[in-house]
Amino acid sequence: MRRPAARRAGTILFAQSQAAPAPLDFPARGQDKWQVVRSWLIDAQRLAADWRESGQETRWMTIADDILDLMKRKRKLTLSATDIADILYWEDKTYRQRVVANCLMLYEKGRLARGGTGSPADPFTYSMRRDALALDE
Repeated sequence: MRRPAARRAGTILFAQSQAAPAPLDFPARGQDKWQVVRSWLIDAQRLAADWRESGQETRWMTIADDILDLMKRKRKLTLSATDIADILYWEDKTYRQRVVANCLMLYEKGRLARGGTGSPADPFTYSMRRDALALDE
């Protein structure tokens, strides 16, 4: 008899957590940590099943969505890509290159306006296009 996927995943995670030195460092509040993680897996499986049954397409926020949301809120600002990355993901510097690439993609799609020459002294700066603002409202 096959075990449910969540139970198999919980068992595998439990075995790995016993072999490795403390990979899960969170307060368990009186429960075994593997039981807490297993309950997370079961909850995630239920949530995914609910989404499938409802027929709704889930739309995950992407970096480009975050950039557009920020630029819509800060309409009068022109920001460099590194400034945008620092505002959105200040604690995680690994997002800088992804933000630069997404700003370029949004500029090429016509969603953002770009200024500057791209040199270190005059970096590219991005803002919402005026006609994009009119279309969004």
